[in-house]
Amino acid sequence: MSDPIKPPLMRKRRKRRKRRRAKPRLHLEGLSAAELGAKVGVSARTVRYYTAERVLPPAVFRGAATRYLREHLVHLAAIRVLQREQRLSLHAIRNRLESRPAEELERLAATLLPELASPAVSPAAIPIAPIVNDVWYRLTIVPGLEIHCHGGTSSEVQALARAVVERIRSGFA
Repeated sequence: MSDPIKPPLMRKRRKRRKRRRAKPRLHLEGLSAAELGAKVGVSARTVRYYTAERVLPPAVFRGAATRYLREHLVHLAAIRVLQREQRLSLHAIRNRLESRPAEELERLAATLLPELASPAVSPAAIPIAPIVNDVWYRLTIVPGLEIHCHGGTSSEVQALARAVVERIRSGFA
């Protein structure tokens, strides 16, 4: 009698798990809706509601990475002040905020968050930047290849730049 033929042993292959790549973390400037709300004492949902109702200016939408800037913090603080002190509706607050200049909003918001108070700066204290006449000369060696020379350079440097251009051109001819 012959031995029955046994099939070769088959090993079960393990499925290899694909390693998940770490998602790059975005380091965005500004505050999330939760962080913004926490500074003023409202929830993230309230921040989104105020944005939907156009009481708070819209932020650039990036899903969960949406960031709110200083102007949003100022507006939100001003909204809270108007709600608490003057007991205004959101519709009335929206109308009032639209008509007020940014400086007045900052003063109003500073009553709730003192860190928003900007130091008083007189116009005379702001330095005036000098007017700069920034002129550059373009010296073409061949089409697509240029040397740029600042207009404020000395005549020797300009002559050197022209000599370099002529020397390079003669090599291409």
